[in-house]
Parts: sequence; C-alpha cells; structure tokens
Amino acid sequence: MKPSVQKIITKLAKERENKVELSLVQDADGIYSSIVKGAQRQVAILQKVESELNKLEGEAKRLQKLEQKIEQQAKELGIDIDQVLSESYAADTWVSDLNKYASKVGEIASAL
Repeated sequence: MKPSVQKIITKLAKERENKVELSLVQDADGIYSSIVKGAQRQVAILQKVESELNKLEGEAKRLQKLEQKIEQQAKELGIDIDQVLSESYAADTWVSDLNKYASKVGEIASAL
C-alpha cells in the first residue's frame, strides 16, 4: 500500500519543525554557554580586584600605624603635628574605605 501524499507532506513538515526546534535549542545553548563563561571571567576579575583592594588596605594599615607614631612622637616632643606633617595622610579613612570597597566587590563576585 502506498503512503498518501498528505501523510508524506505531514511527515516532512514535522521533520522540518523538529530541525527548526533543534536549531533554536542549539542557538540557546550557545548563548547560555557564552553567558556562563562571561560571568566566570567577571567573577575572576572581581576576585582579583578584591584581592588588590585587600592588599591596599594592608598598606593603609601600615600607614595608619606610622601616622599614629608620628603624632605620638610629635606630642611627646611638644611639636605641633602640622609642623611635622603638611597634610594628613587620612590613613583611618583609607583603611575604612578600602575595606568597604573590597567587601562590596566580594559581594558582587559572590552574587554572580
């Protein structure tokens, strides 16, 4: 018995539809993979930024200790700190801000 022309056309249409659907899935898979890889790259960058900010915070803490020693020695010598330091190093602010920035960057990296 010969298959009817209508059955053949219906079968071909379903095969074509399946190929289109498969192509769409492959396109979606490719885009998804690209997004995941991009997000992973961004996380790595953010983690590096966080690490650098933490290192800077460590340096700011060293500056903070030195600034405190300078202030203490100037006080002991009875010298006005403004005579020793023309500008404040603002080490306390640096420590606080760098810590805050590193934490925020770490939170963003964790969210990705």
